[in-house]
Amino acid sequence: MIWGWGMPASLWYFSGSVLAFFNGVDLTEQTLPYFNDTLQGAIFLVLQHFLSAAMNKGFELFEIFDLNARHDMNRMTLGLYAMDNLKGTLLLMVLGLPAFWLFMWLIDIGGNVFFILLLVFTIGTLVVYKYLYTNFIAPWFNKFEELPNELPGLPNLRKEIEIMAKMKDFPLTHIYKVDASKRTGLHNAAVIGFGKHQKIIIYDTLLSGHEEEAKLITEPS
Repeated sequence: MIWGWGMPASLWYFSGSVLAFFNGVDLTEQTLPYFNDTLQGAIFLVLQHFLSAAMNKGFELFEIFDLNARHDMNRMTLGLYAMDNLKGTLLLMVLGLPAFWLFMWLIDIGGNVFFILLLVFTIGTLVVYKYLYTNFIAPWFNKFEELPNELPGLPNLRKEIEIMAKMKDFPLTHIYKVDASKRTGLHNAAVIGFGKHQKIIIYDTLLSGHEEEAKLITEPS
């Protein structure tokens, strides 16, 4: 994110002006815009999202479609890039704005103990987001498929992962193959999940023609 020192304050003031305009307030008759903390903050959040996107898209596009492409690491199309950004904006509207409204409401009703309410809210939000990300958000962006019991060149990979998880008392519930190849040529594997519901995800790029690298997944770290 690129921000000058005065930009957040200016954007906050502008958000108040937008709110004033829609409430029929004549700004020429007062020095500060009409404001409601919650509504003004929601406008600020949306404007900040689009402004940050506009200021950073050039660098992001260069990294993906030029720098990564020159090193044969990019598989993303402009259409998929646009769809990812649209989904990100929808998530902000559907999840971010209600969470912000609840945050501001807790400040309003919290009185002298508002910080305790915000602490509980923040912890709860992180737990809920973790659950939503692993079960809904990540699968919305990528296709998750259970790793087959047998793969060409890696006939025992799933079994070996399950054995290793059992040896380490790791609460493994799923092993997924993810269609990362539609975005990148990078090889990767990761663990996602919460509590006793952990999932291992493996990029399909790692499973296709890179058997020796994929075998490293089962090596002790």
